[in-house]
Amino acid sequence: MKKIYKIEELMWVIVISVIIYLLIPPLILYLLPINKDVCSKVCVLLINTIYVFISCMKYTKKNSFKWYYPILLGMTFIPCSLLIYNFDTIYYSVYYIVIGLISSLICYRYIKL
Repeated sequence: MKKIYKIEELMWVIVISVIIYLLIPPLILYLLPINKDVCSKVCVLLINTIYVFISCMKYTKKNSFKWYYPILLGMTFIPCSLLIYNFDTIYYSVYYIVIGLISSLICYRYIKL
């Protein structure tokens, strides 16, 4: 039963991250009067990075350090980058994996102290 709960929890993480990756850029683009290029850069470099950082810290605080969680968050960005952004933003998934690992390790180290 505990394993099913963990899988279900990870599925919710995937759903929430895809919703954030897919819905935030159009909302910013249509609600704020800014250029499309500026909107995509703000979303990719600021909003998604903050989401990955905070999400990995919260997950590590709740479930201890799991190496696959930052990879999962980075991999969920790939389909979103192909749908919303252009092909050049796929390499940001590696950036999100690194940011996620760093935030998970920081939180894990903080919990250990």
